[in-house]
Amino acid sequence: MNIANEIKQIWNWLFSKRSEFLQLGYKDAFMAQIVMEILQNNIKHDFEYCKLYKLDPIHPVDNRENAMQATKDRAEKLKPHKSLLLKKRKLSKEDLAKYLPSATYMRAVPMQDNRYVTFEGNGRIAALKQVFSTEDKIEIELEIFQPKHKRRIQKKINKLRAMHGLE
Repeated sequence: MNIANEIKQIWNWLFSKRSEFLQLGYKDAFMAQIVMEILQNNIKHDFEYCKLYKLDPIHPVDNRENAMQATKDRAEKLKPHKSLLLKKRKLSKEDLAKYLPSATYMRAVPMQDNRYVTFEGNGRIAALKQVFSTEDKIEIELEIFQPKHKRRIQKKINKLRAMHGLE
C-alpha cells in the first residue's frame, strides 16, 4: 500500500469519528497512550484466529449514542449472512472486511487466562456478539500484537477497563 492510500484511510477513519471528538475525556487520552505504546513497542504482530467470546473490549461501546447506533447497524448488516457465516465458523480478515468494512483490522493484545483485549474494532466485535452466541463457536481473524513490556501493558489495560467499569 502506498503512502497516499494510507493517509486516505486514516483521514476517512478520523472523519468517521468526528462526532466523538467533543465527547473525549481523560479515559480516552489514557487509552490513546496505551494504544500508542502497543503499536510502538511490540515484539511482533501477526494474524491469528481467536474465539469471539474470548475477546474483551478495551473500552465500552454502549456509552455513546453514535457508537451504539453504529453497532446496531453493523449487527443488522450481518444478520442476513448469519447462516452462511455459521457454516464457516472461522471468519477471515477478508470475510470481516466484506461484511464489516473498516479502515483498520481488528486488533488485540493477549491477556491472562487465554483471553484477548481488543483495542481496535470494538464496535465490530460487539456487533458480532449481538448476532452470534457462545454456542456458535465462531472464531475471527485478528491482528495480534505482542507488546515488548507485556505485563506493564496488561496492567494499564486492566486499569483502563476498571475505570470504565468493565472489570
